Amino acid sequence: MSKHIQGSYRKQESAVEAVNKLKLEGYKPSQITVVTNSKKTEELKYETSVNLEEGTKEKKKDESLMDKVDRLFADETTNPLNQLRDLGVNEEEAKQHQGDMKSGLYLVLVDETQPK
Repeated sequence: MSKHIQGSYRKQESAVEAVNKLKLEGYKPSQITVVTNSKKTEELKYETSVNLEEGTKEKKKDESLMDKVDRLFADETTNPLNQLRDLGVNEEEAKQHQGDMKSGLYLVLVDETQPK
């Protein structure tokens, strides 16, 4: 299903507000996805009950113990362009917002179909 990026937010609280506004407009939680590379997502998941996608650092085939430890604690994303496209965001919009993911912002995505 195609998705549109409704907005990007620096603070988790702002992303929650945006999600709640979309729900008031008639979007179901299943039509909303929040994408972030932050590891602090439990509260977001609890407060919104929407789909949550986390970008995490990709594994390397021959990574050292230090690489594994680094990956475990890093707030880095996978290739954000690919992740957004995989979620159904069109190429142009994904290119526009890939930097937002690298910067650790919260992206709120909605299905392109109108709320019911």
